[in-house]
Amino acid sequence: AVNAVYPFLQGANTPNNSSNNQGGIIDDESMSDNAYNNRNWTGHYRVGNGSHSARDFQPGITGSLLVWYPRYEGIRRANAVINRIENVSFSSEALKTRLTAEARFLRAYLHFDLAFKFGNVPLITREMTITESANVTQNTRKEVIDFVIDELGAIADDLPTSYSGADAGRITKGAALAFRARFALYAAGPGVLNDNSYYAIARDAAVAVMDLGVYGLHTSYAALFTPASENSNEIILANQYAAPTRVHNLWGTYAPPSQGGSGQVGPLRSLLDAYEATDGLPITSSGLYDQNNPYNNRDPRLDMTIIRPGSVFAGATFSPTVLGNPDYVGNNSLTSSFTGMYLKKYLIETEKTTPTQSGMNVILMRYPEVQLIYAEAKIELNEIDASVYDAINYSRRRPDVNMPDYTAALYPDQATLREA
Repeated sequence: AVNAVYPFLQGANTPNNSSNNQGGIIDDESMSDNAYNNRNWTGHYRVGNGSHSARDFQPGITGSLLVWYPRYEGIRRANAVINRIENVSFSSEALKTRLTAEARFLRAYLHFDLAFKFGNVPLITREMTITESANVTQNTRKEVIDFVIDELGAIADDLPTSYSGADAGRITKGAALAFRARFALYAAGPGVLNDNSYYAIARDAAVAVMDLGVYGLHTSYAALFTPASENSNEIILANQYAAPTRVHNLWGTYAPPSQGGSGQVGPLRSLLDAYEATDGLPITSSGLYDQNNPYNNRDPRLDMTIIRPGSVFAGATFSPTVLGNPDYVGNNSLTSSFTGMYLKKYLIETEKTTPTQSGMNVILMRYPEVQLIYAEAKIELNEIDASVYDAINYSRRRPDVNMPDYTAALYPDQATLREA
């Protein structure tokens, strides 16, 4: 029963006509200034351009965001476990406690996603009849978020720090604490609860993850988003896939048309421009940046993340500005990027011939994010010390990234560190 809740964690993308994994983490980027969704009938497209309405979130609309329905389906399943487990005989009380904590984590995760995206939503912590469920009222966004943050704190000690064998990928103590940190950081923001007290919760939860001493930095950023790195100690939680039992189709969804994909999400210029020059400075102030050769001397993570004009990808040079090329920008509103760029992360060339059968896990939380949560929370609390710079620089020091450190000389105070 607990296993039946796990599929409702966010998956990779948003498959049509399926409740599982709706509102995938990659598609979610197209609601931000990082990417654009070329499917103009989807909720992601409409949220991204500000034209969405309640209609875009109805169950049964092909290709819509469909967040509401599957989140509450997952919550219902979790509540069934939590409400009924006391009546189940266990030979191990420790296992019973752990499974309950897993279900509580999943219920909390789904509630936060609802509250973050919709605002006030019903907080459902018990099984309901159809009549009862038709008459629930909304809780405030703050009530839901506070419930989530309290739950994640309460269950952390009921979970192991790691698993082995067939249990690998289940919810750990680190996952509960890391998501407590992320959710508290989001909650503190002016667009959510606008309450600085949540930054202290985020800071302390991040410190608790660091103190576990079980996570680290994968040696290669480029290799991290591949099947070979699924067991890296950088990954705190991933949605688990295994071909042929549970699969997805990232190649067909995101690869360029010339490679058999539909380029559903195209990175935007605002994301491209965020990658610094190799001297560690923004392109607006770096002497190394040349607008006539804009991809030279850039943070290596740019070309590890984005397929851009001139990229060599799957053995071919990507040419979206050449008329007649399959990847020509805007060539087909359903199969080509409007920005002339495509996602590279997660696209594995060996999956090109069988794109619908990918069993690669999709990462939901990595250790460097915990480091950055810690840094951002400390900055917002104006607790600026050496540990803030160490946390920001943690993933910049990765061997195949090797970007210069941020220093107090360049970023001496709260205002400059916010920008950094």
